[in-house]
Amino acid sequence: MPRTVVSLLLAVAACLHMVAGTHAAGPRAIQLSVDQLVSDWYQREFGISVPRPAIFNDERAVDCRGDGHLTSTAYLRTGSTTADLLVLYLTRDGLNLINKFRRNVLMPGGRFNVLSVVVRHQATVGSDPISSWQVAQAAVNDTHVKFARDHGYSAPLVEFHNTNMLLEPSELSVPERRDIVAAALQRHNLAAGDDDIVMIINIDPARSEGGRTSPLPWRSIYVGNYAQWKTELRTTDWAAIARTSYQQLMAYFWGWQPGWTPTCGGTRLGHEPFITSPRLLGWEDVDGDGVPEVLDGTPYGRSTDPRY
Repeated sequence: MPRTVVSLLLAVAACLHMVAGTHAAGPRAIQLSVDQLVSDWYQREFGISVPRPAIFNDERAVDCRGDGHLTSTAYLRTGSTTADLLVLYLTRDGLNLINKFRRNVLMPGGRFNVLSVVVRHQATVGSDPISSWQVAQAAVNDTHVKFARDHGYSAPLVEFHNTNMLLEPSELSVPERRDIVAAALQRHNLAAGDDDIVMIINIDPARSEGGRTSPLPWRSIYVGNYAQWKTELRTTDWAAIARTSYQQLMAYFWGWQPGWTPTCGGTRLGHEPFITSPRLLGWEDVDGDGVPEVLDGTPYGRSTDPRY
């Protein structure tokens, strides 16, 4: 083969290698640029320095209209159990602000004492509901143990310590009313405000209703018969109720909203059984100091200087 042809082929190969290298480096360069853009948005919109923001930007995360966005959150601790939560929704390139939120929330970490009340509806919860419920509760805690182990943490970031009790339907004539719940607990020498969360599990076969939360005067979670169960709950049903209670409804107290990681039609994004990306809840180390942000004294690469 003539030398000039060989030289030309080598030159072409070198150019192709350079182009391939450029494409390989491209996504990282773009990601670093988006990180900086998000950091700038925190300073601009909240006047807060967040040098290494937590970002969720998965193209699969869209609602049923096909709309999606970049989500970033920052939990800045204000007390032993509370935080100032900053949330940004941006276009995926980080150039445009879609929405922003700021709330005082419960910090998504630590031990949560839960007073869990199961209403005895024999047709659905059976003769020994507490035993079945405890299995489902233990499975929730196990997911946090596994998450901690998989990420090299010495202990789970979240632990639910449950006190369970069984009440007759006659004791809770209107179980969604907080004053009636408080009065029923008082008759059993319990006070609603003594625990972090009061949880009511009311699988009434005669009523179809969903779940809800209420923050005042004490935090409560109410789960109704959202699946219209008419017969005795199976193990998988108890597990579903536990996910609704501890993964979804509990997350509202941490400031979570469905728009953080939108989906449609059961799309799975890889963070299941958690309701959203653990990164957005502060459960990952995003600033590279070896400490998950929910435990970090200087989260998101922030300075120890109180002015920032």
